[in-house]
Amino acid sequence: MELSERKKLILKAVIDTYIEKCEPVGSKYLADYYNINLSPASIRNTMNELEHLGLLEQPHTSAGRIPSSLGYRVYVDNIMQNYMLSSNEIKEITDNLNMKISRLDKIIEQAGKLVSSMTSLMSVSMTPKSNSVSIIKIDCVYFDLNNFLLVILTSVNIVKTKHIYSRFDISEEILTHLKNVLNKNLANVDINTVSLPLILNMETLLGAYSGIISPVLKVIYEAVREINETHIYIDGAGNLLDMPEYHDLEKARSLVNLIENKNCITEIFSSSEKDSLNIYIGEENAVTSEGDSSFIFKTFSLSGETLGAIGVMGPKRMDYSKIIAKLEYFAESMAEIIKNETDEINSYTALDDSNFIQGGKNENER
Repeated sequence: MELSERKKLILKAVIDTYIEKCEPVGSKYLADYYNINLSPASIRNTMNELEHLGLLEQPHTSAGRIPSSLGYRVYVDNIMQNYMLSSNEIKEITDNLNMKISRLDKIIEQAGKLVSSMTSLMSVSMTPKSNSVSIIKIDCVYFDLNNFLLVILTSVNIVKTKHIYSRFDISEEILTHLKNVLNKNLANVDINTVSLPLILNMETLLGAYSGIISPVLKVIYEAVREINETHIYIDGAGNLLDMPEYHDLEKARSLVNLIENKNCITEIFSSSEKDSLNIYIGEENAVTSEGDSSFIFKTFSLSGETLGAIGVMGPKRMDYSKIIAKLEYFAESMAEIIKNETDEINSYTALDDSNFIQGGKNENER
């Protein structure tokens, strides 16, 4: 939609003012406070023209105007100025994301909490479903004759640790033998392709201790299944309930229903392109069709593989420029963190087993 410079100026002024005040904007207010070199009558005529174009709405006959969903879309695509993060904002993001953990899901979950805190909106973050997880390395940590820890390093930069209880005694020597058998037969293999002959071969190699293979494989399958699942994290929903747009009980109820309908969010995340910024305003899709909401998220990837997405949901009058700048910086920072974590974990696999275990790169699960 082509707009004159005057129309762009007035539309920007209305939206910027409405984002700040959440009240209908009148021509006199813009003339008095927005430093526009036009009379109230000229501003009012331009606002009328913008309303006829569907870019502004008048909620009440005597009230000022508010932006429509189309108005926000034109604003975001053609008018909005890019926001430059301050050094303090960059430092806050960097400091909070400077974590030493190798679990991708925990990195994304923590980032979602931080995004919600920094934007005062509801954050929505996701780890994607992965159907090609393979095991890079397996290690075993001895506790006592009946207990040990299984440490599983996977191809998608996630380390899973699982506690194993054995009904019969297993010495440290047997545990070392088990580790070697598992790595020889399962490393760099899609766990879903493990065949019965392969299992029987592992049991044969373990001889009298073959009974441990079945419970160990069950735990490995469970760990890979957990990684394969899509995980969605929502944080800060209470932030929205404090906003005027969600004081209406029906809108609040729609928001709650949306939060519970994670399948819809998953489909939208999954259909987006790698490293893309996605902005949905008002009625543009099923997620934002009710509740006067907008949904913005940024996907990020490493070596061509989508690692996840992080975004926010809130009222249409959100500060798009500032939020987009923060999400893009978050995504860029998270991709870099995960790359560094991957490089560090890969360096452990080239070292001896004690370095792999003692590197602090595992997740304790009981």
